[in-house]
Amino acid sequence: MKDTDSMTMQDVLEMMKCIREFFTVVRLESGYDTMDSEETYCEIEYLKEDIFFVKAKRIEIDGKPYVIKIKQEVDEKNSTGIAGVRSDTGTAGLLQ
Repeated sequence: MKDTDSMTMQDVLEMMKCIREFFTVVRLESGYDTMDSEETYCEIEYLKEDIFFVKAKRIEIDGKPYVIKIKQEVDEKNSTGIAGVRSDTGTAGLLQ
């Protein structure tokens, strides 16, 4: 697959375990149809009064297409520098 990361399921499960230490939601979805043609995307979601930062990336796992999504609630502690998403912890680069 062009311009996507290819990983094994074991690699992805290990990565997701690490990411869950910092983000509210980490989800793996089968197939690329859950995303448009973009390889990655970032967005802000609103749920009532709560704000969430969402980042998704297309990946290939054992030759099959998936999308990995992370979601983090934005609060007073992490609202500054939202584009970096907790860059102080080193997690910003995991889905770049």
